[in-house]
Amino acid sequence: MVMFIAGGVIAGLSGAVLVGFIGVWAPATWLYPETIVLFAALIVGGRGNNLGALLGALLVPVGFEEVTRFLPQVGPPGLIPAMQWVAIGLLIIGFLWFRPRGTLPERRRVFADPPPAGAPNQSGANSTHRVAPEEEGCADRSRPLLAAEGVERRFEGLRAVDGVSIEVFPGRITGLIGPNGAGKSTLLAVLAGTLPASAGRILLGGADVTRLPAYQRAQRGLVRTFQLSSEFAQLTVLENLLVAVPRHRGDSLAGALRGRSYWWADERPAVLRARALLARFGMSAQESEYGGTLSGGQKKLLEIMRALMLGPRALLLDEPMAGVHPSLVEEIAACVESLRDEGLAILMVEHELSMVDRLCDPVIVMAQGQVIGRGSMPVLRRQREIVDAYLAG
Repeated sequence: MVMFIAGGVIAGLSGAVLVGFIGVWAPATWLYPETIVLFAALIVGGRGNNLGALLGALLVPVGFEEVTRFLPQVGPPGLIPAMQWVAIGLLIIGFLWFRPRGTLPERRRVFADPPPAGAPNQSGANSTHRVAPEEEGCADRSRPLLAAEGVERRFEGLRAVDGVSIEVFPGRITGLIGPNGAGKSTLLAVLAGTLPASAGRILLGGADVTRLPAYQRAQRGLVRTFQLSSEFAQLTVLENLLVAVPRHRGDSLAGALRGRSYWWADERPAVLRARALLARFGMSAQESEYGGTLSGGQKKLLEIMRALMLGPRALLLDEPMAGVHPSLVEEIAACVESLRDEGLAILMVEHELSMVDRLCDPVIVMAQGQVIGRGSMPVLRRQREIVDAYLAG
């Protein structure tokens, strides 16, 4: 008898769980009103915060659906339930207009204040690139730091990059120009390792890195930025810089589980270095702003700063001034010039020829996947083939 009763209890509990499961997850029972209530709860409570989600779940489903059951009937039948949805709609509009991040929005991570001015800096925060002891010979500005030899990239029958050979020297900005579809961005992707080369060799500091993946090339000092900004919109500017720090103790699951006392020794100098970059690029005031709220030009600066957090020896810039307000174009140009003066090897794809003329020497011209000319801009302008292919078009 006891077993019979116990079996009945278990069966009853199983049925209750099944009914709840079907009511929550079955597509047939998930209707339009449930979707509206869910989104309203997220908008009112706030995304990215557990307490905000709980508050939204209490306010919207309980406050608007359950409370209306106890209101006296006024007017024709169904008026109260209809007005409930009107109220939810007005609530959504009000929050999106006046408080788009919700009642309890995601809490930004605020870092400790920097040390007082004049305090000694043990982190190397003012350095933007590194030269490892075994690579010091590669800092010779008369020898190329980055070289491509007969590089090809084929997409089935299309040769996007066709036998390209280039050299990038330390302390110079090498320009890469050409019409749309010439293969410039594809070449940058092949050099950085985000696309494999179909043929040819890529040398970094004299070492063959052709078969290395992108992250290993970045660890060796070959870093790129992208034509379209790829910031983390829901991270602050400072956090966007910190994600690029290589070999951080907290990167692994085991390191994260060991807690702040384990990885703080790595994070503190990284924060100092990130703040030094923000000060250098004039963005200290945006340290705690979300990456997604920055302007187009500020996002381009953020891309460059994040690349510099890796301590590159060679920097690949893909149209850093495209779509940027003229006031910020000058800031980006000045920053790139200062990096060049520090000895960084830079390869820059850019369509703004006035900036190429000002910053780049030499300049390499590509068309249909091939290099059709190289030299200074005044020399290139006198070559009819290049004028026909690009400059006049």
